[in-house]
Amino acid sequence: MKDVPSPGIEGFSVGMLTSPPSGLSYNPVFLKVVGNDVNQLLAANPGSSVQNFTPDNPPPPDTDGYFHPSAYDWQPDPPVPGHSETGSGVLARITFQAIAPGTSQLTLTTVKLMDPDGNAIGDTSVPPDGIFDGPISNAEIRIDEPCPTATPTPTRTPTATATRTPTPTATPTPTATPIPGACTDRNGDTSCDDPTNDPDDDGCTASEEAALGANFSPSAWYDIYDVPVPANVDPNPNGGRNKLVDIGDVLAVLFYAFADDNGPPNASGVDYDSLKGISPPHDTTTFAAGVGLMYDRSPGLGPDPVTGKDPAGAPNGVIDIGDVLGTLAQAFAVDCSG
Repeated sequence: MKDVPSPGIEGFSVGMLTSPPSGLSYNPVFLKVVGNDVNQLLAANPGSSVQNFTPDNPPPPDTDGYFHPSAYDWQPDPPVPGHSETGSGVLARITFQAIAPGTSQLTLTTVKLMDPDGNAIGDTSVPPDGIFDGPISNAEIRIDEPCPTATPTPTRTPTATATRTPTPTATPTPTATPIPGACTDRNGDTSCDDPTNDPDDDGCTASEEAALGANFSPSAWYDIYDVPVPANVDPNPNGGRNKLVDIGDVLAVLFYAFADDNGPPNASGVDYDSLKGISPPHDTTTFAAGVGLMYDRSPGLGPDPVTGKDPAGAPNGVIDIGDVLGTLAQAFAVDCSG
């Protein structure tokens, strides 16, 4: 976990994002994870606010053999000069507890290091796949066993290009059927972009949603967690959608965290009930409750059994850590940008 470079950028200094099935694998017969400290390199400078979004962060101990550390450094508002960290250092210090004699391999796979603009750090693949391609060496922990006398030659972890499962094609692609009057402007660009193929105007056509999995619906605008980016302090209007879910969406939802329907503005200075940017001719029917509805979701039907991709559920009036994790689950997995 050492010597992973972090760029010097005044903004969000994102440390590491991993989500199932990627992350750190270990043998649960011999080890369990009992600690995860992300206040390392990203917390080095004054003004740092490191957020730990590890979905299975201890306690309780992690015992399933896969651990998914995720963290980033939140930029203060107004920005603090020198807030972002530079150079090499430790992104996360993970503590294991031995539970039986033996040897466990430790392997990192599909690590994502992102800059504030959602650009991948250390991705040298052609075409880019968003995965860190720098040196990652396998390691091992020996419990009540002698360590080898010679240092083994490090082996490169295969890149995601070689291991990713292709999108299943077994599911028949349905023919999109226009829904009269169903398509209204749901992305704040003053028009319904494709009423025939994208009746819910969420940026993904009916055929693209079918490819994402059977639980995605062409008539549910909220199942895709593509939100207006960037999110800005009221009364400044927010940005737009881009038909994909990435780190920008995660940070925008976090910006709206703890803004609730009919509640006061949150600590970021945004009000769920604000109508900024959605006055006529924008869609004031769907978003009459406020712009916060665009960032609000609830748990969906669960991951598709074939694709593993998880649609979001309808807004529930509360934006909290569950919404942030829901966005993170779709990050880099949902892309309808063409």
